[in-house]
Amino acid sequence: MRGSYKLSHVHLTVFGALKLSRKVFRIPCETTLRVYPDLRSVSKLMLLSRSSRLSFMGIRRIRMTGGDTEFERLREYTRDDEFRRIDWKATARHRRFLVRQYQQSRNQTVMFLVDCGRMMTAESGGKTILDHALSSVLLLARVALDQGDRVGFLAFSSRVLRFVAPVSGAAKHSTLVQACFDLFPSHDESNFDLAFRHLQTAGRKRSLVCLITNVIDDANASMIRSHLEVLSGRHLPFAVLMKMREIVEMKEKDDPAVAEAINDFVTWRKGVVHRLSAGGVLVLESFPDQLETSLINQYLWIRAKNLL
Repeated sequence: MRGSYKLSHVHLTVFGALKLSRKVFRIPCETTLRVYPDLRSVSKLMLLSRSSRLSFMGIRRIRMTGGDTEFERLREYTRDDEFRRIDWKATARHRRFLVRQYQQSRNQTVMFLVDCGRMMTAESGGKTILDHALSSVLLLARVALDQGDRVGFLAFSSRVLRFVAPVSGAAKHSTLVQACFDLFPSHDESNFDLAFRHLQTAGRKRSLVCLITNVIDDANASMIRSHLEVLSGRHLPFAVLMKMREIVEMKEKDDPAVAEAINDFVTWRKGVVHRLSAGGVLVLESFPDQLETSLINQYLWIRAKNLL
């Protein structure tokens, strides 16, 4: 369980020489322990990236269109590579297929806004959807930092809980981990007005503004749409809406009333997504356990299409 925990004392048990007696000492020892999120997915990503096997995590190789690209390095050919990327001179010289790898323009900014209010308290797979969201943010943040982009972070519920101004360099990933490790969902109503005002004050440079939240009623959906549409043009708004697998499973039950209610909710959600898209907002819907891969694929697609 991640978070910050305080230890006030430790117990020390001492046994006699013949193991016939023992004495327990209670020793004061005030210590704060920090338990960090599970970062195994980040390590796995780095390992697969070095061997050009990101497809094993479900990350797609996306063809770049337009924009400036520059040569980065030569690497060994993999099954997903295009033939036109093969460097035939280098292949002949080293006697194995080598491809040219290119990189796009760097120094773009990705700003994460993570809702920590009542909409994120639901659980999926034994973890809250906020836990899934934070794990996905940390994974994508590492990808973006490795790509040379700047990454910022803002967490909010009824108030702004945490803010990290955009940073660059893979070494700064630990700054984001420190900002996330002790965030938990509350039952407070999320104050989107306050969060977006803070963003407008702190983030003036054009950014990919990635809002991760959940929508289950018209009030929040309208508020999210109004704020994100205002950002369109100045920034690139990106709404990540969590889907609950339990709702899909309820639809398969035999109860006609439940099935009808679920159908109405799904239709309403489609309307929310359509209105966001019509307002110039990029939208991604994902189940919590699939969010990591879906979020990275969407980010790579945005970079490849030079939307930012």
